[in-house]
Amino acid sequence: MSEIDRAKHISTDEFDRAVRDRFRFAISRKDGRHSHTWAVWGKKNDFYITSRSIGGQIKTSLHDKGGFRVHFDKNFLWQMKAVGREPPKREVVLWPKPLVPETGAVHVASVLFPTDYLTADAPKSTKQKPIFIFEAPAGRAVEVGFFYSLEGVAALEPKFSKIGVPCICTTLDNCHSVLTVVRVRDFAPNVLPKSDLPSSGVYMFDEDGLGPGGALTNCHAVLWNDPKKDGLLKMIEIGGVQIRRKSW
Repeated sequence: MSEIDRAKHISTDEFDRAVRDRFRFAISRKDGRHSHTWAVWGKKNDFYITSRSIGGQIKTSLHDKGGFRVHFDKNFLWQMKAVGREPPKREVVLWPKPLVPETGAVHVASVLFPTDYLTADAPKSTKQKPIFIFEAPAGRAVEVGFFYSLEGVAALEPKFSKIGVPCICTTLDNCHSVLTVVRVRDFAPNVLPKSDLPSSGVYMFDEDGLGPGGALTNCHAVLWNDPKKDGLLKMIEIGGVQIRRKSW
């Protein structure tokens, strides 16, 4: 698979079982570093993307009606409301669904995993919920991209094999195909924030419990852009983040 290697511990039967429900995947390096586990799945006319580490709190929903969005889970929203930390609205980012072409595909979302920032333990895979693991070299990044099309997998796979590894094609009830494609690419660390957190961030920790000058280490962050500009959602998983509260 070029620079991407499929983990040897998952069999073809396990892979078939995995994609019947949800396609669960993670990224690893040969030294044992891993990303968190992510899952994607289709339901009726909609497609969903989430990380296991934040799945009960926030997820990406690509709705056929009402727009694409990154939004809070309903239960988590109620929990935040109960402690007086309810956000002004459920949607963190909301943007229109792009037009799906008659031929070819439109790139709707990508999750980027810089391999130098993988800090999670190996994921726990089970027979009921197997995890598909991609191994990639240090100093690079794995991009998992999602493409909407009206063409079927037989037409899409040869095209996308030129740029990456087509993994799974999900067919929604509205006959839209969602192709998941994995590739290795360069990554420039200068795109990451180095000091102050963005004011638009969503922080999944108790800020009141972090006193002045205090710090949280080895945190996990998922960063995303504003896709309203070009219709493409870009997320980056970063491990080893330190959050320090100013002493004043």
